[in-house]
Amino acid sequence: MPESFLALIAGVSLLMGCAHAAPIVQASSCDSDPSLQREKSAELREIAREDQADRSGPYDSIDWNEVNPRDLDRRVRVARLFAEGCLKSASDYTAAALVFQHGTTADHYYQSFLWSNEAVKLGDGSQRMAVATAIDRYLVKTNQKQLFGTQFSQDKGAEKWCI
Repeated sequence: MPESFLALIAGVSLLMGCAHAAPIVQASSCDSDPSLQREKSAELREIAREDQADRSGPYDSIDWNEVNPRDLDRRVRVARLFAEGCLKSASDYTAAALVFQHGTTADHYYQSFLWSNEAVKLGDGSQRMAVATAIDRYLVKTNQKQLFGTQFSQDKGAEKWCI
């Protein structure tokens, strides 16, 4: 990946006030180094495993004040791996999409949609539901009607759930 592109990504992260942003230094590339690619794929799998571990157990017992900063760190790590050109396989895109599915902005959900869709294109048919979920989440976040009805909510104290 061209160094100027990596510098642009790092610069945009800094301009957006991302406290976790650090300059991206590329010693070698996932394109030219298969062992590096395997290492980065393993890192993506570990990031996704950590994401899911933070969500294990009863939903009401999750301390979001602890999980949210870890989610941010994971998104930064995944974005850096993407900027380095290290998302290659369906499982790489699946792991990245999962992390961004647990984002906080419409852009996160749209990125999750794109990466889930790429995983499907690369042969992971199990990601079709993730494609639908991500686009619905994006649409709801942008005050539009969802397409697949995957997103629902319940007003505090209400008995009924809304789609």
